[in-house]
Amino acid sequence: MRMKTALACALPFRPKLLVLDEPFSGLDPLVRDELMERLLEQAGRMTVLISTHELADIEDVATDVAGAGDH
Repeated sequence: MRMKTALACALPFRPKLLVLDEPFSGLDPLVRDELMERLLEQAGRMTVLISTHELADIEDVATDVAGAGDH
């Protein structure tokens, strides 16, 4: 609920860059899908940078992926 509230507050300002750190952590699959749907609706108007270790959550929608690798 906190992530949905944060997005609801940020998106009306139409930022050019939206940075999200682990935005899907702790969300049930239904809420995660809803959140991703809302992000995709806005993606054409902004750059969305998502930091996550769960690549399965974003692999279907990401246009660019970068990884730190094993160090």
